[in-house]
Amino acid sequence: MLLRFALVPGGRPTLGHDAARFRPTADQLASAEPRPTRTARAGTVGVVATTARTPIRARTVRMLMPVAALLFLGLALLIRAVDDGTLRQYSGTALYASMVWAMVLFLWPRMAPVPAGIAAIAFCWVVELAQLTGVPAELSVRSVAARLALGVQFDPVDLAWYPAGVVPLTVLHHLVRARHRRSHPATDPIRSPDARSAA
Repeated sequence: MLLRFALVPGGRPTLGHDAARFRPTADQLASAEPRPTRTARAGTVGVVATTARTPIRARTVRMLMPVAALLFLGLALLIRAVDDGTLRQYSGTALYASMVWAMVLFLWPRMAPVPAGIAAIAFCWVVELAQLTGVPAELSVRSVAARLALGVQFDPVDLAWYPAGVVPLTVLHHLVRARHRRSHPATDPIRSPDARSAA
């Protein structure tokens, strides 16, 4: 290693340099600044972080809804096996509406809770009112599947039991969605910092 003597103005000769009196030039300051490294753009990082923190996706909803529909069907068959009275009749109506709710979310997994519930109830009411035409009854004679899906005879009481099978699921859907937004505010387009800055 080569050692050099440096004479600091106003002082004695020292080995090396005097750090207390050293004043770097502009070029030295510029060369000492840290250079930015290659990183992903902020938008890309935000998308990756949002995806990693999103536990509920459309694909997940589509996987869960058939399972939910099978559970509703199994419960309806269980009640049908143990009861042959009023409970059997109207629980089947309510659980039919629950299966329709699962079908709606399977087709439109990003639909909000209230619109999904309204769509399910509206579908059930349309099917029930269609029984006044006699067409579902004719189809039920030819097909067991049509009998289960469309029914046979119009019953005005069923119009009230359809919401009974959908409203609790709509409330549950809303609670799960609200909890998800509180736990992952970055995925909420209303509460996320990017959305507020853009607004």
